[in-house]
Amino acid sequence: VNAIAPGYAPTELRGLESLQQERSSTGPSASDLPLKVIASSADYAEAYVFLASDAGSRIATGAILNLDGGLSLRGPVPPQQ
Repeated sequence: VNAIAPGYAPTELRGLESLQQERSSTGPSASDLPLKVIASSADYAEAYVFLASDAGSRIATGAILNLDGGLSLRGPVPPQQ
């Protein structure tokens, strides 16, 4: 079994916005992430395609692709005071 551990990806399927209520800014900004990039759904899709392909499934076993822009290595940016 292989898995994808995605980081933040902006979608319209979260919080109050998904209910057509007040707009929220619950996600990080690019400057909060070590790689300074907010991933899109398409960025994650390529990883799923790889694991489903012959190339990915042939030798990968028990793999977890941690696609969080480096956040798990560094941790979140502490709040500014």
